[in-house]
Amino acid sequence: MLVKDFLAQQQKAGAHFCDFFAERAQSLTAEITESHPGIYRQGNYHGIGIRIFKSDGEGYYHTSDLTPAGVYRLAKRIVRNDDPKGTLSGVEHTPVSEETLDFWDEGLTEIPIPEQILGKAAQGAFDAGRVLRYFHCRVWIFIQDVKIITSEGFDVSERRKYLHCQVEASLEKKGDRCSARLNRGACGSQSFNPETAEEMGRKVVDLAEEKSDAISLPGGELPVILGPGSGALLFHEACGHPLEADYIQKRRSVFADLLGTRVASQLVTIVDDPLQADGGVYLRYDDEGVNTRKRILIEKGYLRKFLSDRKNARMVSGAASGNGRRQSYREPPLPRMSNLLLMPGQTPPEEIIKETEHGIYAQELGGGKIDPPGGRFIFKITRGYEVRDGKIGRPLMGMLLRGSVRNFLRNIDRVGNDFRLAPGPSFCDKEGQRIPVGLGQPTIRVSSMTVGNR
Repeated sequence: MLVKDFLAQQQKAGAHFCDFFAERAQSLTAEITESHPGIYRQGNYHGIGIRIFKSDGEGYYHTSDLTPAGVYRLAKRIVRNDDPKGTLSGVEHTPVSEETLDFWDEGLTEIPIPEQILGKAAQGAFDAGRVLRYFHCRVWIFIQDVKIITSEGFDVSERRKYLHCQVEASLEKKGDRCSARLNRGACGSQSFNPETAEEMGRKVVDLAEEKSDAISLPGGELPVILGPGSGALLFHEACGHPLEADYIQKRRSVFADLLGTRVASQLVTIVDDPLQADGGVYLRYDDEGVNTRKRILIEKGYLRKFLSDRKNARMVSGAASGNGRRQSYREPPLPRMSNLLLMPGQTPPEEIIKETEHGIYAQELGGGKIDPPGGRFIFKITRGYEVRDGKIGRPLMGMLLRGSVRNFLRNIDRVGNDFRLAPGPSFCDKEGQRIPVGLGQPTIRVSSMTVGNR
């Protein structure tokens, strides 16, 4: 009640919107390598953030001191920043209690050490019968409780859970050291089966060995097939970020002024769906307390909507889309993606490959760069194969994809019917804030892309 009273007091003082964000987080990181049987790190933090919007600007204030005295000092700082003579109505003296205030609906939960996952990953890797130069398995578990109250009457709570497992291995073959990495995970009520970790261990060694036979192709223009699931990283970076409302309103996006126009092949429909079952994230509310739902961003090639938070929605689309997200209570929210998905088409993936005389099949992409205003991008192909005479052939190494967002979207000439989610949460960085996100797509073909060598 005190929070709501304080927000109401701020509105009487001239604020047109205020919100309160309380967060409590627990994390566990567990690792195993070929030389260390177990490394464990646990952590937790809590804090609150309060944001005030007025006609002459905005302010964001936060603290990790959740004693009544600490919260009182934060409120006092907010009032005095707005009005040096301002007072906190109804509070005459600084509270002296050292008891930490509890804003959450659920109690703390103990995170068990995932020894079985670590052990299964190692078993899968070393049972493959090959001598490894390096092995590493890392499991990260994160539980976040949030409480969001706004001056518009929103009062919501949510518990969010994430598990991310990464397995790496390298071996020596034909005089070369070859490495590979796999990522899997789960979120919300999803479970992560230790048998999945064992499969990852076997697979990552297979992929490392496969790289010893990899070749590099000459650069040039070629058809490129993006595999289902993780291939959606290109859509996330090259399409998703330029559709975020802060880039739009600052005119730093290739999509500025194109709402309602055709920007892609008619085969392309892209959505952002925080409620996607088995997605990389599952969010009933964003970090501003707005109810989430699936949003169609591009529909059959036409640009329909931007991703917005409350602040930027007023300048771009009028209503927040439920995409205000933040890393923690220390930062204000930004327009961000949740699960960005390219919807499936009608073509069987085998037919897409069979129709391609010569090109590249990119199963997974790695680190890349996008210039939102100009729409230019570059991405590494971390797992790719040559396509020759309608068949997937030799593995590739050191290949890059370059291009422009507009040409990429318009040159998509096949969309498969084999939609797949990338396994578990991926991670997205923006303005110093890292958050989990999800990706998904079917097999697609781009009729022509610029392929180069590193």
